[in-house]
Amino acid sequence: MTYTVPTFDPSSSYSIEVTSADVYLQLRQLDSTLIGTTDYLGFAYWWSGGDQYKHTLREASAWAKKRIHDVLVHNNIPLEDTHRTPDDQEKALEIYRNYL
Repeated sequence: MTYTVPTFDPSSSYSIEVTSADVYLQLRQLDSTLIGTTDYLGFAYWWSGGDQYKHTLREASAWAKKRIHDVLVHNNIPLEDTHRTPDDQEKALEIYRNYL
């Protein structure tokens, strides 16, 4: 299985100090509108409940979630595992293992 990695803008590990649960929920809600785009920040959940990496993704850093998301999108691999072909699923698992 092969996939390509997009050219990423230079990045650094960043953190956003969230002052309350409400602020975090609003940030996640905004980010959910960015799923499937290169503007996705890495806060919103884009995987389905059946995804075997869902627990690991939930605990992953925003940086890792964004990288995985962007590589999947770049390779036209559906974000939800229920919409993937077996070939897409193998590629997705390889991508997960590379970034988690």
